[in-house]
Amino acid sequence: MMEERVQYGIDNFLEENFFLSPDVSYCLEEKSESGRSEQQVDIKGDNLCSEDYDRKGKCNFLKREVRLN
Repeated sequence: MMEERVQYGIDNFLEENFFLSPDVSYCLEEKSESGRSEQQVDIKGDNLCSEDYDRKGKCNFLKREVRLN
């Protein structure tokens, strides 16, 4: 289970659905003009995984409006 402070940050400061649903296994894919590769990665414990990060922009994960509780 994700630490409470980490979950708070995700819920309040990051764009909705920025991270994939937590899983125990991911398929990492690299696609480029020069070729393609895939690698299966198994994870133990809590994890955060973002899909297609390079296309999302380096700081486009922050919410535009922050909710204060």
